[in-house]
Amino acid sequence: MMSEPHTKKIHEGRNLKRFREMLGIKQDALAADLGDDWNQQKISLLEQKETIDDSVLQQVAAALKIPAEAIQNFDEEQAGEFNCKYLFFPGF
Repeated sequence: MMSEPHTKKIHEGRNLKRFREMLGIKQDALAADLGDDWNQQKISLLEQKETIDDSVLQQVAAALKIPAEAIQNFDEEQAGEFNCKYLFFPGF
């Protein structure tokens, strides 16, 4: 009997937190980069959301200088590839 392929559920908020931490950026520093409407608490709440509104995701990704698709599609198996491609060879 063949089993159906398991599809991973992507938690965008958790991915956002992973990228922010990999980049060494604190929540309050990210909030400051995003503007006056943002604060540390709002970043914390955003990181708890399974799905992030697309316009907000684009804004946060731009502040982190990473593609929004990286946050949307990241999984643990891709962590090494991301580190090499985006952290060590920006613009590659």
